[in-house]
Amino acid sequence: MKPVELDHATITASLAPRPGADMGGRTARQVMAALLRRGYRTLLLTGRLLEEPGAGLDVEDDARLLLEWYAYAEARVAAGGPFEFDTVLADGAFVISSNSDGERVRLLFHYVPELDSTQASTSAAEVSVQEYAWWWRSIAAGLLALADEQDAAG
Repeated sequence: MKPVELDHATITASLAPRPGADMGGRTARQVMAALLRRGYRTLLLTGRLLEEPGAGLDVEDDARLLLEWYAYAEARVAAGGPFEFDTVLADGAFVISSNSDGERVRLLFHYVPELDSTQASTSAAEVSVQEYAWWWRSIAAGLLALADEQDAAG
């Protein structure tokens, strides 16, 4: 069966309460492979905390990383206490810096589309640790929903 050529998908980040994403025993690489089989090549990450028009990401490079960073963020939140880390996507063109004191998370989004510094943008946000977990969960859930479409159609 020839894959459907969809090319791109939009993942909308949200601060709405939600349970953790269920990977269904799949690895991040398996989810990425399902997205590629479906025909997805690029992702547009939009929604809460992100400036419009969002960040353009590559499925092959960034879908796996988003799921791995989601798992890392969940682990850091569950451990409690302060944390600090950078999520580097789009070959360094999109960086999400997270810094938490254990109760609040300060986020810094730095995006340089196509690594063209004339288009660089930086924005900041602050959310509760719980909202931060929900935000990452919404991204993971969006990726998994796209991969599950493949499995249901498959």
